[in-house]
Amino acid sequence: MKHTELTLCEQMHIGVQAVERRLRLVGVTREDCATLKRFKAAITANVEELLDEFYGVLANVDEVARLIGDKEGLMRLKRSLRNYVLTLFEGEYGLDYVQSRLRVGLVHKRIGVTPKLFMTAVLHLTRMLRQRIRSEVPGMEQQMEVMHALEKVVFFDLALIFDTYIQSLMDEILFRSEELTTYAKELEQMVAERTRELEDLAHHDGLTGIANHRHFHTELRREFLRAQRTGAHFTLAYMDLDNFKLANDTWGHKVGDMLLETVAECLRASGREGDVMARCGGDEFCAILVGTDIHGAQHWACRFIEAFDASEERYGVTLSIGLAQFEPALDHEPEHLLKRADEAMYRAKLTEGHATVAADCGNDAQQCEGLPPPRGAKGRGLRSPAPAKRKSGAPAEQAGAAGHPEQ
Repeated sequence: MKHTELTLCEQMHIGVQAVERRLRLVGVTREDCATLKRFKAAITANVEELLDEFYGVLANVDEVARLIGDKEGLMRLKRSLRNYVLTLFEGEYGLDYVQSRLRVGLVHKRIGVTPKLFMTAVLHLTRMLRQRIRSEVPGMEQQMEVMHALEKVVFFDLALIFDTYIQSLMDEILFRSEELTTYAKELEQMVAERTRELEDLAHHDGLTGIANHRHFHTELRREFLRAQRTGAHFTLAYMDLDNFKLANDTWGHKVGDMLLETVAECLRASGREGDVMARCGGDEFCAILVGTDIHGAQHWACRFIEAFDASEERYGVTLSIGLAQFEPALDHEPEHLLKRADEAMYRAKLTEGHATVAADCGNDAQQCEGLPPPRGAKGRGLRSPAPAKRKSGAPAEQAGAAGHPEQ
């Protein structure tokens, strides 16, 4: 249940038996109760004078004066103290009495009265009450009986009031602990999010959003080792944008960035789950085509080129693509496979327009016109480019013609 639905006694698990046990602990007897009740009228007569004297003393303490605040605050405190003094001599110390004492402790804790100041106030109050007892109670023996009974009840009160202080501190600690736990969880979540963002920045190219150079090499080595271990095949594609520098210098960096983003988007659209598309620097891109042989890679290259051709503005930029399928006998390190794909790409650049060269094929680069369409297409071939113009004396290579496996 909520605290607002429970009394202070219920919150602190204080019942009738607990009250009786506390009274026994401080030695309050029925005779003590009867003694205090018998002399209540005499001791509390002119109680207003007692209150004025009490607060006249405490108001000289700067810390107390600041807590009292103003005239209205002083009046409220006097009313509370008047009730406190009267109930001290009631002779009835049951649950209602305990509830009122717990309330005293809670209020003083809330307004900032420290235990040190509270004990100082109790000391002054009991000293003034003793003086009243000496002046109003006849006979030394009766005076001692009243004083001893009063001391026991005051100790009973102090135990209750300080229990409230302690409980308030524990509640505050619990509240702060819950706040700290919540903050720690939020901080942990924030750190996790920032870590993911940093990992994303560390793994992805800032402009295009695809894998960067470092992450590409990590994934290439992982796939290379997997292929060595399992005998699976994969193909590496190395791509370069022809005439990119001319377009970038002529039309500006915004156009250059737009072209790079377009290439990245076409790479994402043409790849399958598990493939790794990366920008390796400048206008060079790579693709790790998992589970794809050289024929499937040639088909993928045609789909990629077709997607790029379908973009609105190309500014005269074309694609040169080198393909190299992993061969255990040739590729002892990932760098060997990368070098073969890179060399195939440079041979593709010897042909004008879009061109794809497969490593170690020994034929000229071919366009996509003669490749079979993707499965499900209606026999549509890709657009045939202008006749190829080769540099004098340049070696000729021929791309394969099979398609990328069905996604």
